[in-house]
Amino acid sequence: MSFTPGRMLRLLRWALVLPAGAAGLYAGVVSALLLVTLLQRLCPIEDQISGFCYASWYGAAESSAIALGAAIGAVGAVSLPALMAPSRKRLVSALFYAFGAAYATWFLVSVGNSFLLPFGVAMAAGALAVLAWRRWGSEGEDLV
Repeated sequence: MSFTPGRMLRLLRWALVLPAGAAGLYAGVVSALLLVTLLQRLCPIEDQISGFCYASWYGAAESSAIALGAAIGAVGAVSLPALMAPSRKRLVSALFYAFGAAYATWFLVSVGNSFLLPFGVAMAAGALAVLAWRRWGSEGEDLV
């Protein structure tokens, strides 16, 4: 078996599939943290007590920011590995969705119902990403 440059590139891309999924997950975590930090800065000073915001809108806004971060993470964890994979992109997206769903379920059971909204949003966003890959993604090999 000879290792041509094209074959080496394919092997490299397969090796980077798992880190691409982790990068998608981390993108969701970072985006949620950035959004919550932005919300904290938008809190009026008169609604802050000991650095915590008690504005009437803050609870719903914080939950929405975390849910949006979960959606970004789910789409990234499904789509980035499929983009990285040199072939079988639909299968890769479905497998990463299954792994992500199992992890999210374990996480929800571990922390309780406080993360029910981000869980539901992440499951829906990941499922939509898988459906998008099934509809528009290719199963053939990339040119590169």
